[in-house]
Amino acid sequence: MRVTRFSLAGVLLYACFVAAQNSPGIPSPSVADAGALDGSTYTNRLLDFSFALPTGWEPRQDLAHELRDGSFVLLVADRENETPYRDRLLIISDIAARYPSLSLSGYVHKLAESWHTQGSEILHQGLDEDVGSQHFYRVDYADPSGPAVLYKTFIATQRRGFFLSWTFVVQRKEQLTELVQSLHHSVVFRGENTPITGVISSHPVQPPDPSKPLKVRVSESVSQALIKTAVQPTYPPEARKQHVEGTVLMTADISEAGDVENVRLISGDPLLAPAALTAVKEWKYTPYLLNGRAAKVETQVTVIFTLQPD
Repeated sequence: MRVTRFSLAGVLLYACFVAAQNSPGIPSPSVADAGALDGSTYTNRLLDFSFALPTGWEPRQDLAHELRDGSFVLLVADRENETPYRDRLLIISDIAARYPSLSLSGYVHKLAESWHTQGSEILHQGLDEDVGSQHFYRVDYADPSGPAVLYKTFIATQRRGFFLSWTFVVQRKEQLTELVQSLHHSVVFRGENTPITGVISSHPVQPPDPSKPLKVRVSESVSQALIKTAVQPTYPPEARKQHVEGTVLMTADISEAGDVENVRLISGDPLLAPAALTAVKEWKYTPYLLNGRAAKVETQVTVIFTLQPD
């Protein structure tokens, strides 16, 4: 017998967070009747998007239900794997007006804090992703509460007054980025000039102009997998003398050939940042391919400085 160990435990935790944050007097339009599943494609008229289930995923609409005052599990799907448990996918909507003081990133951080309190290990937080015209914020975490560790990614965007999120629950950590990347080929947000390849749309699709260079923005987890050579920074003597440690965040522009063309500092200690910038400029990447063409890439890069004991 195949077992789905996720058993909506994560949804119940999510619901507890929603209930705790609920504010009276906020209108709660239900999205239940606005969504429909046609074969393997889910469409929601209120949130104005379509999602085509990737190959191998089976919808479980018997598990879709309202959490509270408009927060709704829009879609549940399972996928067989080589273990006794199934992988799981959930799409959930939540009314953004419930959290007037929270941005998209703040909303995801708040949920991550609740998962950490429950014993989950936060693997990556603050991963940015663009799907079509929508900006997403992502957190990856490990849930050790069952007989085997489950790896989960929660990726959310703000849409039509709602926080709209996808959660993937899998057995292997390396599958998380692959599943997030599948959204680029399976989601269409209406009103975009160019639908995402792979989903049928009534909008005419113009083929890309081969004379124009392609440029995409990818998450750090995606670009990390493309690194061929990562030059390690030299620990600045003054920082070592003052026992300064820390993280330097940067934005890097990578050419079609995989060379770093430009690096911009986001944050970091002034004693550490110059060394990090110098090192990252020497990094080499495998070219990122988009529809078979090498594309320029913009991504975040993180360098961590830690002093080793003598």
